[in-house]
Amino acid sequence: KQGSPVATQIGNTAILSLGSIAKMYDSKINNEDTDKAEKIKQLIKTDLAAYNNLSTTAALLHAAGNTGSKEFIKPISEFLQDSNPRLRSSAVAALINIKDSSINDILADKALTENNSGVKSIIIDSLRKIDVSTDTIVKIIKEIPNENNEIVRGQMYQFLLKNRNAPGVKEALSL
Repeated sequence: KQGSPVATQIGNTAILSLGSIAKMYDSKINNEDTDKAEKIKQLIKTDLAAYNNLSTTAALLHAAGNTGSKEFIKPISEFLQDSNPRLRSSAVAALINIKDSSINDILADKALTENNSGVKSIIIDSLRKIDVSTDTIVKIIKEIPNENNEIVRGQMYQFLLKNRNAPGVKEALSL
């Protein structure tokens, strides 16, 4: 039944799949598959701009990230400023699937300004899973003394442990 929670859940699951399908088509050499990937990405982009409902928008964010396409960095990043923590968390999870060095700075900067400890926890955990720049590591080192949430502070130390060979990390860990 359209509009029911089950129908919405099924629809959102289908949306999530679209990003992966677009990525698969993008990896093909023939023009027909590349055209299909572009059509799917355009649909995701259009629906994401419409921002019609929380769960669908969260699914669209994940689908956009699942494409792996750099063209989604800006539209996804805009949701890092949304008032809803679920959409900010979804934006973080989506960005981490896009391989681009700018993701480091985007997430590190957001970690410094994020007030919701749940979202901040997801940001730090996401940064721990990717290769980051020295600038990102320095930002996290500087933020540790300001972090009041013990869980997030613990994740920051785990982040530093993963990056222990970077300049300044051993000194920060010895405090």
